[in-house]
Amino acid sequence: MRTIITILLLALSQTIFSQKPDYELYKTGGSLRNGRIVLYKDSTWCLEHGGESSSYFSFGKWTQKQNTLTCTPVNSTTFNPISKIDTFATNDSLLTVSIFDKKGNNITWQVTVIQHLKNNHRINMPLDSANTKRTCIKETNSTIVLGSLQKMLKLKTQINTGNATLIKIYLNTPENWLFGPGSKWDFDSHTFKLIKDKNRLTSTDPYDFGWDTDRPTVFIKQKNN
Repeated sequence: MRTIITILLLALSQTIFSQKPDYELYKTGGSLRNGRIVLYKDSTWCLEHGGESSSYFSFGKWTQKQNTLTCTPVNSTTFNPISKIDTFATNDSLLTVSIFDKKGNNITWQVTVIQHLKNNHRINMPLDSANTKRTCIKETNSTIVLGSLQKMLKLKTQINTGNATLIKIYLNTPENWLFGPGSKWDFDSHTFKLIKDKNRLTSTDPYDFGWDTDRPTVFIKQKNN
């Protein structure tokens, strides 16, 4: 019996550790304008770059021919980031909002949430110390807006709170999307090509990103786990 249990535990551990992430992460380095790009197995990508005070984001689809990747951005205004919304009515006087990505990871810290009142008053919902929820006093006949996504994607969706005091919002975004509360949509988003060679991606045109026009941009593969 003990032998069977040991075998099962070994098989389970091998399964857990053999699971690979659904994406590859690459980073530049040694520059004030660091960049990061994620390639997902479903042939989508996202890119983030910028300095400490600002961050620019874009995403889209990639295709591969031999060792060349062609990355085409989407029209951000046609992308619906919200997959579903679950609301719950409790006896709490507070309104609590939590946000999750497609895999169920809590990414509340990445998205600002604003409660809109009928008198055009707005309340920025603060993040708790665990970075898993945003909470403020629940106001009557209010709506909430995902502020950072509204700014970045020009999202116009307003969510009626109704009788709900707990709202869980699930986004149609993959794991490790590289955006933050202050990210902006990349104003120079365009199709670009990358040469994939072992553990690096190299831009085919030095002007693709505008960070260093004297030489191609090189992204180095990072360990995900």
